[in-house]
Amino acid sequence: MRALRLREMTGSWYFWPSTALLGLAVGMAAWAAALAHEDWLGQAMWSAFFAMIGVLLLVLAFRESRPEPQRTVT
Repeated sequence: MRALRLREMTGSWYFWPSTALLGLAVGMAAWAAALAHEDWLGQAMWSAFFAMIGVLLLVLAFRESRPEPQRTVT
């Protein structure tokens, strides 16, 4: 399995939006924790949504940064 190298991934169009969405997910989760005594379910739902989209974009950035496999013609 290939190692995860962030330096190769930063050039991808998917990397920076994914980091922004993951940052939003962390912020929303912290907000949900602060609202634990009130209605926190909506904040937790948005946090999970942003986290899923952020991870999906991060996976796309990783796949885009991998080199194409060498194809040999025989």
